[in-house]
Amino acid sequence: MIRPDVVHFEVTGDTPVNRTNSFPEPKAIPVSFAWTPRGLTWFALYLIANFVGALLMFRFGHSIAQLARQEQRDYYDSVDGVTFCCTAGPVFLFCGFVNALWSIKVLVDAFKRRDFRALIASGIVLAVWVADYLVMRLDVRIPR
Repeated sequence: MIRPDVVHFEVTGDTPVNRTNSFPEPKAIPVSFAWTPRGLTWFALYLIANFVGALLMFRFGHSIAQLARQEQRDYYDSVDGVTFCCTAGPVFLFCGFVNALWSIKVLVDAFKRRDFRALIASGIVLAVWVADYLVMRLDVRIPR
């Protein structure tokens, strides 16, 4: 008979196997915020790609707004929309693809490794895109 208060070991091959009648003690889940060189490299590439994308989006919007101001128009026509979509569309799609890949990394890190560094980078990039959107909205307004 196996007593519940005594740990019994069974030797199979080279490794002893623990045969107890109780559950093991729960272990603390480690949470990591330390940077590794490899992780820092991917973090930097992700941030740089999004910063450059946000700057290009602002540049394309600003150039279309400047052209409308130069022509003394008080509206944007369909050609301005096509120009913006053709110039900024590929940048927006690339940044969206990069952000989708990073979101997968955030989910894997958060649920599998209990690591939240990628989530911090996502927050920084979200702040950059929100600021870019607000500044671009203020810049492209045509005064009447």
